[in-house]
Amino acid sequence: MARLGGDEFGLLLPDLDTRAGALPVVERIRAELERPIDVHSLPLTLEASIGIAIFPDHGADAQVLIQRADVAMCDSRRESAPFTFYDEPRARHGVP
Repeated sequence: MARLGGDEFGLLLPDLDTRAGALPVVERIRAELERPIDVHSLPLTLEASIGIAIFPDHGADAQVLIQRADVAMCDSRRESAPFTFYDEPRARHGVP
């Protein structure tokens, strides 16, 4: 896991190469993030928009995968979805 900048983080899961394999991990991350955090007796909750790109389906190198995960994350935010996989057909419309 690494902070990519601002409020964005990246997580590399080298043993996952399918959407089905990623789903349980995404659900576990979401469950942990949704758990309230107590700060000085004030419960705080977090929300996350998760974008997912899978090697080699969505890119052959780290830079392309990060860009495509970022596109998926933006889609997740825009659609108010908890997570979104990179949608390959978007590339035909000028999106990297």
